[in-house]
Amino acid sequence: MRTRPLCRRLSFIVAGLLVLFAATPALASSGGLSSPQTVAAGLGHSLAIKADGSLWAWGRNDSGRLGTGDTAQRLTPTHIGADTDWRSIAAGGAHTLALKADGSLWTWGENYFGQLGSGDTAPLLAPTRVGAATDWRSIAGGGNHTLALKADGSLWAWGANYFGQLGTGDTNQRLVPTRIGAATDWRAISANGMHSVALKADGSAWAWGWNGNGRLGTSGATERHTPTRIGSAADWLAISAGGAHTAAVTTGGALWAWGYNGTGAGGGALGTGDILERLIPTLIGADIDWLSVAAGGGHTVALKTTGSLWAWGANASGQLGSGSTTPSLTPTQIGTGVDWQEIAAPFYHSLAFKADGTLWAWGENEEGQLGTGDTADKLAPTQVLTGVRLPTVYHDFTGADRYETAIMVSKKAFPTGAPVVFLVKGDDFPDALACAPLARAFGGPVVITPSTGLTPAVVAELQRLDPGTVFFVGLAESVKPALAAALPGAQIKTIRGSDRYRTAMLLAEELKTKLGKIERIVLVPGDKFPDALSAAPLAAKMGWPILLTPQAGPLPKVTADEIKVLGVTQGLVVGTWVLPPSSVTDAVFKVGTDRYHTGALVAAYAKSMGLSFGHVALATGENFPDALVVAPYLVADGGMLLLVQRTGLPAPMRDALVANAADVRALDFVGLGTTIQPTVKGIIW
Repeated sequence: MRTRPLCRRLSFIVAGLLVLFAATPALASSGGLSSPQTVAAGLGHSLAIKADGSLWAWGRNDSGRLGTGDTAQRLTPTHIGADTDWRSIAAGGAHTLALKADGSLWTWGENYFGQLGSGDTAPLLAPTRVGAATDWRSIAGGGNHTLALKADGSLWAWGANYFGQLGTGDTNQRLVPTRIGAATDWRAISANGMHSVALKADGSAWAWGWNGNGRLGTSGATERHTPTRIGSAADWLAISAGGAHTAAVTTGGALWAWGYNGTGAGGGALGTGDILERLIPTLIGADIDWLSVAAGGGHTVALKTTGSLWAWGANASGQLGSGSTTPSLTPTQIGTGVDWQEIAAPFYHSLAFKADGTLWAWGENEEGQLGTGDTADKLAPTQVLTGVRLPTVYHDFTGADRYETAIMVSKKAFPTGAPVVFLVKGDDFPDALACAPLARAFGGPVVITPSTGLTPAVVAELQRLDPGTVFFVGLAESVKPALAAALPGAQIKTIRGSDRYRTAMLLAEELKTKLGKIERIVLVPGDKFPDALSAAPLAAKMGWPILLTPQAGPLPKVTADEIKVLGVTQGLVVGTWVLPPSSVTDAVFKVGTDRYHTGALVAAYAKSMGLSFGHVALATGENFPDALVVAPYLVADGGMLLLVQRTGLPAPMRDALVANAADVRALDFVGLGTTIQPTVKGIIW
């Protein structure tokens, strides 16, 4: 057996020193703990959840950290129990924690400091539920402490607290989950050794605990007992706490690191090209295609948006996967593969999943933590588990212009044609806002065309669809001859009011005729279009007509009269505080601080009404024609429409994706460029 550094050998002798060498969670970012397959590792043990929801563990097993019910070492992945509803996994130094699909929290392993949250300090040899709560969202294990987030965005911690790593404002350990502050906007967490880091929904980064070598990034070495903001940046996407350093990725794909940077041949954990520690976040290189990062004890592993895998830092056990034990002071690609999808970088070894569901490991293997059936170190990625990953299906509906994008959606949704088509203006589109429920009721697409006439591409798509009826919505009469010529056998039914409010009223009347009864109306601003787009899939799914009002009021008489004619007493009011008529006695308001916040509120409400994040479409909230055509397509699958910026993901939309990432099985990008796609995919995976 090779002799390890003195601090490594002492960690096996003195249990309290485990706090020095804890492992980072599988992916301490907004998406890693929600993916169909996750991997995590502690000091000498490893764990994984396969695509079928089964839990596996291997390596060192004192105090029952593997969850096998005993303390025997395992040299290969061992199935833990028979449950298949595990959703995420994390590991501390010698303890393990996991979440199930129902939001329940489970822990096992070492508990000397109360890190299991069980209310005592007795170790647990098998997964044991913590409390009765079912709203846990994500987890992170430090050396001897634990962090967790709930679905409401609140932060919780328990276990060792010598240096304030729990964030409670003191240094007293906690034996049960304890809420940290009153904030409800925490988004992602990571813990290691004796410090903790987290991201908030606004993109800010926070840290607390021991600050030796500047690992908190707050400038200096003063420990912090409560969450302390790291600088003023508000564009952090992913963050990971290492043994004595921290690494993070921004929404723009830049990589940053700070803290301890090693000495001599074992240095370079920050990737700065030298071995000098950094007390504040430091930009690593000029690349802007980083997707996620995992900080280990003395090394770092990261993924790029290309699917390539990179590592740097200490390499005495082959933890960089380079085929040698030579350290690297800068990010160095591991092999040539571009199908890597999830990573973990514990103290001396590394693990990663590929897109095909296979799990690979490399580095130190003294305790069998690689799962290869022996205890020999591996200097390059070695396959451990087989399996087929359950992929998320992606569609990119991004044409050369809004009309081509709409045609792409139409072809996907109606590959063999459609009995009815709704033809609307794509350059002056208030009339189109209220089309979605009627299009859903008739089972046809919304096709947009310039208000001046039909383009050749629109004509070709109309002829491909070959509808028996075309609803001619809001377009000028001068366009009708070209439509009749393109579809000589189709019936053309005109719906055009004197203004947008009357057109919406006519669409509502048509919907009532089609469905026979209307149970609820949706009232949205007719002069602020994004709010209507967010509500369209729900309205279409439920058969609720969309009626319009100026955002600041007053309610148009034509709209008020139509609500009374429909005879409804229930309403959903989105993006405005304008009151419906007094006959609507049950009105639900979803009004956010901006279009993205409103969209998130609508998405949460839609989920409560039976829609699902299983199918999500993202369209720009800055220029709306592309999104007009999505709702009827999504409704068939009960999906959600989220509005985003062309190059960025607003915090409310990001949080909605993070909270529901495990449910997403199909994802559409509608009219969006490639810039935003890696960020979204990083959250889903």
